[in-house]
This record gives sequence, structure tokens and C-alpha cells, in this order.
Amino acid sequence: MKLLSFWLAGITLVGAVAADTHAETAPVDAWLSYKRPPEYEVLVNQVRPVMSDGAELDCTMAVPAIDGRPAPGKFPGVINNVNPYAALKVFFVNQIKELASLGYQGLTCRVRGTGDSDGEFIMGGSVEEWRDSYELVEWLAAHPGSNGRIAFEGASYGGMTALQAAIEKPAHLVTIVPLVPASDLYLDFVYRGGLKSRPYTTGNWALVTSLMNFPSMSPWRVWDLWYAHPELDEFWRDSMPIYRSETIDVPMLIAPGWADDVLPNGGVRLFEAMQRSENANQVWMFVGAWDHDMALFPRNVVIAWLDHWLQERDTAPLPPARVVSTEMGWEGRHWTFEQWPPVNSSSINLALNQDGSLGQSAGVAGTLNFEQNAYSGLIGTPETLSFTSLPLDQDLVIAGDMLLKLVAAYDGAEATLHARLLERDDGKSMLIKEGWLNVTHRTSHSSPTPIPQGDWVTATVNIGAMHRRVSAGSRLVLEISGADVWDWQTVSTSVTTAVATGEGGSVLSLRVLNPN
Repeated sequence: MKLLSFWLAGITLVGAVAADTHAETAPVDAWLSYKRPPEYEVLVNQVRPVMSDGAELDCTMAVPAIDGRPAPGKFPGVINNVNPYAALKVFFVNQIKELASLGYQGLTCRVRGTGDSDGEFIMGGSVEEWRDSYELVEWLAAHPGSNGRIAFEGASYGGMTALQAAIEKPAHLVTIVPLVPASDLYLDFVYRGGLKSRPYTTGNWALVTSLMNFPSMSPWRVWDLWYAHPELDEFWRDSMPIYRSETIDVPMLIAPGWADDVLPNGGVRLFEAMQRSENANQVWMFVGAWDHDMALFPRNVVIAWLDHWLQERDTAPLPPARVVSTEMGWEGRHWTFEQWPPVNSSSINLALNQDGSLGQSAGVAGTLNFEQNAYSGLIGTPETLSFTSLPLDQDLVIAGDMLLKLVAAYDGAEATLHARLLERDDGKSMLIKEGWLNVTHRTSHSSPTPIPQGDWVTATVNIGAMHRRVSAGSRLVLEISGADVWDWQTVSTSVTTAVATGEGGSVLSLRVLNPN
């Protein structure tokens, strides 16, 4: 087994499972290339399912047809993208039309209070929305021409409503496919690392969604409701699927994207949570190079999944392993693993040194400072500490979480941290991933604690999960500041952060694989 490089000398990565050490090219290619031709014409109609409280939802339905009439027989159903995005309806209708041509009854809907759906949009994850997700499954199962076997799929918000349905356990739900899912809007979107977002900048979600549904939806009310819950309390635990996901007992294919900067970690965290549950054998993950718009996502794998579970076609393959992952930095190469992080991955620690180096050896103990205030990142460039490795002797494959364990002292009762890990090659820097932390949340997002001023405190910034090959000759660069230049709010008063470097100081911890 090779060592990684001269600056990681002495760290041996021990392989344990063959499927976790080599790209399974043939099985992955067979799965990715699954395709079958349309079998039916398509009929599209507007329908208005009635919920138990009398509210009617704005939905479009596509069914298989022959000679312009509904095809005889019974068909499984697929609920696709139940979300508030009224202006994007045409995209979802095109997906259910494809489903109908393949022998499915397809249904796409706008959540209550959006589009032409009755009721008031309160927020994503309201009690009413959870109930609607359940009732839509049972409505479609009872619809004429249904065989009672229903799947629920969707991206982002549509992934959240699919998860809601699975957790609520309608009798006729067979499987779900949440893509880049909004499984945890607290940590993945509104309060990353416990750090409050600035209103209307986090992808401008509330504002853009409100404009799609003008004038019925108010972005101010949505943000005010979220901001009223700065800690991870029952409000979030009751509304966000990740905190109830262990009860999901139907087969689930999760598809996060390594390049997703809107919901960067929620899908991977959802898979990890399911791995720890008694229903771990019901979940698969396909994570690739796509960002949040999923333009690079191969939708035919969803068809393969639906064909396998709903139509029970012997020719429709399941993913070749529990995890299929595209290796960033070498896009197009897919790896298969039986768990995440991979069973044979190892943790390495790189020291942050006084001279600005990043490496295995810790230098003489010292400190480096940076300052922040309410204007950091808004006016000019925030003060930043930078630590750079020597050029890599050979490729480094990151496969798991990247953690900055920062030992620091603060002269204020509140502080925020922003950490960015980059790959630098020939003077060009490429962002690998970034993470945030409200230092008062260093031990708990549910029960923040003040910072003991002047004392050394260890706080871990989770930069996030990643599968990426960093090429030989490149350098790793870690940047630390107290401010994101755009989305996340910093401290209200000035604070100086003294970072402990060298022996006994701060470290960057990476999960890595042997670079095959």
C-alpha cells in the first residue's frame, strides 16, 4: 500500500473491502445507461385533489394513453415535485409526461397557498404540508386506473415533501427518490453552523419563490418565522425530515450533489442518519458532480429505480452498491462503496503552523490573530489567516468530512468562523468546500453557551463532506476568517480571535482514501 506523500509520510491507508477501493466501472456503466423506449401516448389533465380539511391542491396529471384515450389496465403512480414553484410548473409537467409514456400515472402539485392551491403557505414543513404529502399518496392510489403502487420523487423542496410522505407512512407508498433534498433547512440553509443567514441572500429563496406566487406569499413572514428559532429546537425537529428519518422503512434513493452550494450537506447527512437506523438496508445514495439545478444529473437512473420497485422489471437494475459516488477532480469516474464515509477511509490531521504552513508536522507553538466586526466581509475583504501545504507528492483522495479543529481565544462573548479549503495549482485556486460556525454553538446547536473571554476554546468547523481527488503537484490551502463575504451574519461588536498554531494547536482533519 503506497503512502500519500512526503508531507503525509507514515500514514498508511489500509484497504478493508474491495468494493470500497476500486471504481466498479462495468456495473456502474450498466446502471447509468439504463433506458427503455416509450410505450404509450400521453394524456395531460388539470386535477384538484381535495385534502381532508377541504383544501384543494393545484395539480397536473399525466396518464398513459392509446389512440387519444386512457390506456386500459392498471398502472403504478409517481408523485413528482410537490413544491411551491409555480413558475417552474412546465418542467415538472414534462417529467410526468415522460413517466406516463413509460406506463406510470404521473402527478405534480403545488403545495397549499402556492400556485392555484387553496390555503396559506406557512413555511416548508408545516403540519398541513406533512398531512398533504400523506394524503396525496392515498389520493393517487385510489384514482381510476391506479394499481395502488405509488412512488414519491422530487428535487430540493420536492425531495422534502417526498421525505414527509415516507415518514408519515401512507399504506400505498412503495418507494421515494429525494434529489438534492431539503432535509434540514436549519443547518443546511438558514443557520449553517448555527450562523444566521442574511435575509434574502441565501439563494434569494423566499423572495424568488414569493415572486412566483405573487401576491399570495410573503417572504418577510417566512423569514421572520425562521429567525424566531435561532437554536435547533422542536420547531425545526418537528418540521425537518432529517430529525425523523430513522422511521423511513420504504426503499429510498438519495441523490445529493457534491457541487450543490444551496443545500451542500443535507442529502449526505440524511444518508448517514439512515445508515445508523434499523432501516439502513432500505437506503442507497448516488452523489455526483451536479449542483443544485441538477443539470448534470442522469435522470434515467430514476426511471431504473421506479421500474425496479413499481413495475418490478427484472431488467431494471438497482445501483451496484449502497453508494455510487462521482470523484470530483476526476469527473466521470464513479466509485462504489458499501457505506459513507467508505469503510477503508482513514483520518489524517494536518497542523496549522505559525509560518503559514499546513502539514503533518506541528511546529513550535504560537498564535496568529484576525479581527472581525459587524462590517467584516461587507466593506472590503475580511481579515483572513491562510495556511498552505507543500506540493502533493501524489494524488490525495478526500472521501468524507473535512473538519477544522480550531483552538482559539476570543476577547468577545460572541464570534463566528468561516473556513474555506481550496486546491491551488499553477497559481489557480479551486474551492473544495466551505463551512461555518457560530462559536457559541461549539458544543450544541440546541443549547448555545457564551465564549469564556480570554480562555482557550476548541471549536470544530465542519467544512462538509466531499469526494475529491486533489492532484499531485497541487497544494491544499486553508483560509480562516470571521466572515462570509455575502450570506452569513457576523458578530455585532468587534472581536479578535487568537488562533493557536503549531504544537498543541489547531488542526485540519480529513477523511482520505488510498489514491488508486
